Amino acid sequence: MTETPPTPQLNRRRRWRTLLHIERVLEPLMVFLGFVWLALLILEFTRYWLPWMQQLSNLIWIVFIGDFLGRFAVAPAKGVYLRKSWLTLIALALPALRVLRYSASCACSASRAAFA
Repeated sequence: MTETPPTPQLNRRRRWRTLLHIERVLEPLMVFLGFVWLALLILEFTRYWLPWMQQLSNLIWIVFIGDFLGRFAVAPAKGVYLRKSWLTLIALALPALRVLRYSASCACSASRAAFA
């Protein structure tokens, strides 16, 4: 006996259920990492900054990006998911801007040193 293929609507419903399950399972870990990241950010602005702190901060950022991309891949309606997660997308983009600012300042310093 042959099974009938699932309808697109059934697939869509399954993907939303899968997305909700992923969110339910990963949410406590993401909240914990968010607090760790916040503590690292406070330390960065108020105290000395050690290299291992930067590495930990980058690792947490990569985990956040992986989590977002995984959820985005599972989401059946990408546009709806992006509209619901626009704040997360901005929060993930901000550290990238900090990295670009740092690399731009290094490039400016290097060009000034080359022409001095």
